[in-house]
Amino acid sequence: MVAALRRLRAAGRPIVFTVRAAADGGRPLDEGRRAALYRAALPHVDAIDAEIVSTALTVDLVPAARTARKLVILSAHALEATPPQDGLVSLLDHGFALGADVVKLAAHAASIDDLRTLLAVTLAARRRGIVTLAMGPFGPLSRVALPAAGSLLTYGHVGRPTAPGQMTVAELADLLDRLFPD
Repeated sequence: MVAALRRLRAAGRPIVFTVRAAADGGRPLDEGRRAALYRAALPHVDAIDAEIVSTALTVDLVPAARTARKLVILSAHALEATPPQDGLVSLLDHGFALGADVVKLAAHAASIDDLRTLLAVTLAARRRGIVTLAMGPFGPLSRVALPAAGSLLTYGHVGRPTAPGQMTVAELADLLDRLFPD
């Protein structure tokens, strides 16, 4: 892993590192192994992305990232449904209270109302540092609509999707270039 990070760094690529917990869609790894991977990666990355859930990992990782002068992204993933707006705002507030520079909220959006909920949260929090994403049927539309509303970034895949509704990087870049030519 460190060798791969060094190659990316040498190529001048910005690196956001995450070891997603199984409950949030990652591979099943114990917390000790996840912590060791973050510690090994920290000197070689620009940012870390960990779960908002207040685990010992997050509590230890945020100060270590601060000391290393790395951007801290804290995330929450609702893989089955979009939580109500007040629930998302609560997660957002909790992420910032834990020390996040940016809070990322990803939710399964099965309807236009789900996407509206994510849009409302994005618009309300866009000056705080927010990333919002939808997975599922409204995932592709969210990859354009939410950044237009103030979400700081979006994801595309290279090879195979990491979330339902995720477009390829090439498709996403082409679409964004056509919609936002400047």
